[in-house]
Amino acid sequence: MAFHPLHVSMTNLDYNPGDETCIVSVKVFSDDFAAILRKKYGSELLKERDTIRKEDATIFNLYIQENLRISLNGELVSTNSWRMDSVKNNYEASWLYYSFEFGELLQEVSIRNTIFFDLFNDQKNLMVIGNGKKEKALQFTIRKPVYTIRF
Repeated sequence: MAFHPLHVSMTNLDYNPGDETCIVSVKVFSDDFAAILRKKYGSELLKERDTIRKEDATIFNLYIQENLRISLNGELVSTNSWRMDSVKNNYEASWLYYSFEFGELLQEVSIRNTIFFDLFNDQKNLMVIGNGKKEKALQFTIRKPVYTIRF
């Protein structure tokens, strides 16, 4: 397995109070993501390629469910309530787009982000959380996989 020397993912969580919707986007290196899915789940879906497709949603949603936990105002938002909106790829990266409803005033966000921690010891997961016109940025590492922020 050939991996990138840079071990980073990028996640955005954007809450739009106007339509009471949260958008979650996750950007990962496509070949690393395919490799971890094969390693953890033995997926034959991705055996001969490193790109992911929306048709493969079941297998990569398993990984996201295990490695990205979001609680809003103290309540865990089950990934069962997330809708997979789209998957986009280029030659090196993949973006997964999800959305879910949230009908309260967003005051607190707790995140556990362990994407690729089971693959790379030096993995860093960057995250930007938007709440209307306010934004906060976080960096998750193996030593600091959980954050709670308040707006």
